[in-house]
Amino acid sequence: MKEFAQLRDPLFIACLIIYSANRAAEDCGYSHWILRGYLNDLICVGFWVPIVTFMLGYARLRDPRIIPRDHEIVIAVIVWALMFEFWLPQTTTFATLMVADPWDVICYAGGGLAAAVWWRSYYQDSVCSAELQFTKKAGTSGS
Repeated sequence: MKEFAQLRDPLFIACLIIYSANRAAEDCGYSHWILRGYLNDLICVGFWVPIVTFMLGYARLRDPRIIPRDHEIVIAVIVWALMFEFWLPQTTTFATLMVADPWDVICYAGGGLAAAVWWRSYYQDSVCSAELQFTKKAGTSGS
């Protein structure tokens, strides 16, 4: 059975490499405004959700073998959209550093959708069996 690799997940590693390359290009002055403005927003789900699921698995709050579920991805997108596009740009501390941009929310959602499709296709043989085992454990623990 292929388990969710979390911090060894190919998508997570790809997002880490893309982010690092983008930062290096920015530092050297070789960045385009689209990359500066939207690339990080596009890859944030593929980067941050595996870290969060790793921490939740370590705390035994979720089964770490299961790929991120749809509702976990949607919650992450909603939280990031509210925090980075609504709340923080209105605070006095971050108002000069951040601009609320609805296109960022579209990038969060698009990146989340792409990450969900990737995880489902890459781990397709393990999703159902790990979910079934998790459900059986949860169902039998109460009897």
